[in-house]
This record gives sequence, structure tokens and C-alpha cells, in this order.
Amino acid sequence: MPNILIVGGSSALSLAIRAHYETLSNPPTVFTTARGATTQPNAIGGIDMEDDECGAKLVRALPKGTQFDVVYLVAGYFTTDTIETINWKECRKMVEICAFGPLKISSALATEGMLPAGAKVVFITSEGGSIGLRTEGEGGGNYGHHVSKAAANAVGKIMSWDMKERGVAVVMVHPGFMRTKMTAHYAQYYDDGGAVTADVVVGPLLRVVEELNLENTGRFIASMGLQGFNPNAIAYIKQLDAERKDEFKMGVKDLTTTQYTPVELPW
Repeated sequence: MPNILIVGGSSALSLAIRAHYETLSNPPTVFTTARGATTQPNAIGGIDMEDDECGAKLVRALPKGTQFDVVYLVAGYFTTDTIETINWKECRKMVEICAFGPLKISSALATEGMLPAGAKVVFITSEGGSIGLRTEGEGGGNYGHHVSKAAANAVGKIMSWDMKERGVAVVMVHPGFMRTKMTAHYAQYYDDGGAVTADVVVGPLLRVVEELNLENTGRFIASMGLQGFNPNAIAYIKQLDAERKDEFKMGVKDLTTTQYTPVELPW
């Protein structure tokens, strides 16, 4: 029976991923984590991504001999800032939760043999971590957010080489512009940006996960394609796609057919 782990199991996206697996005719066992106490089945509470021991605590709490087919690293944290209002404590918290937290969890699972050959590790990150997509028109600010997501992408990219030696594939995924509590700061852009709910995001995300393998490991993918991006970003992504020389195989690679065709994003 396959095993799935969702780290940060209380978010809207985590709940939607879990709900999808539960609808399958032969559903896998889905484990989740929570920062606080939880009574959900197969949920492990007390896993705080700021805690240096969160990975070790998770390993100890799991049934002995558990191995995972897919690990979703969903836990995140987001606050806004400007150059005049930077809160260093909040910035460090974002980096700890979004970048080092996933590394703590993945390192512990790999060390304990819980990520066998064929397993997949999925970083839920953001296009906000792409340096290449930042523009003067977008402006500055949100230092903690951008730095934490760029750091998460760097962790995932470097980890993909370590994990490849173990037969484990890694992908960083921008799941799309979602209407969630975490993005409420951007609610004024929901309609113009085509923001969607978490249940809409799950299908494209899982298609990327399904097609993830050791040949396309270490990529940074927008699973819903160009959905939610501004015109300048769309033009740049299309330009990069046209210039790409390697054999990128993940989903149907035709940017004109559907907004939900996955595309590779620049770092």
C-alpha cells in the first residue's frame, strides 16, 4: 500500500491533496503533520518547522519501517514588508519555515531510510522565489517572502542531486495563484490575476508529480502554467521556453493550448 506524507497538513492545499487521495478506489495511507495538537487520523502533531529537531521528532512518531512514495512539503509562512518596515524576526521565521524546515524533514527521512528509490519529494514553493521573474514594474518590498522562497528553491535544487544518488526525484512547484488565508494580502488582485481555490490547483499539481522522474528531477515548475502571471512575466517565460535546448519532458509542452499546461520557471 503506497504511503503519502503531507508536511503542513492544515493548509487549504494540503487538505485538497488529501481529499484527492481519499477519493481513489484504492487510496494510499496519507500521513500529515501539524504544528499543534491534532486528532486527525494518521496526523502527527508537534512538528514545528522552526524546531531544529522537527525531522527527528517526525521520524520517531512514525510507525517503524514506514517508507513514503511521495512527500509534499507544503508548510509555509508569509508576512509582508517594505524597506521601511522590515521585521527581522518575521523574515527569519519565513526562511526557517519555508527553506530550512523542508531540509530538516527531508534529511531525517532520507537518513532513516524512509525515502526509498522511486520516491518523490515535492517542494510547494512560489514564483516569488524566482529572481529572474522580478521586475521594476512589480517593485520592491516583501523581502522576507522573496528571500525565503528563493532559499527554498535553492535547497530543493541542491537536494535533488543528493537525492538522485538515492533514486529519489525532487521538484519545486509553484502551484498557482490561490485564494487562501496566506494570500489574503493580495486579495485585491484575485480577480485580475485569475486566482483559484485549492481544489482547482490539485489536478495540475498531481500531473506534475506523476510525471516526475530522475530524468527531470531538480526542476522549478509552474504546474498551472501561465495562470496568474503578469504579461511581462508571461513574455519572459515564453522566451525562455523557446530558447531552451534541453529535453524538458513534463506535461504537454505547448503554451498555446491551455493555461494549465505546466511550464518551467527561471531561477
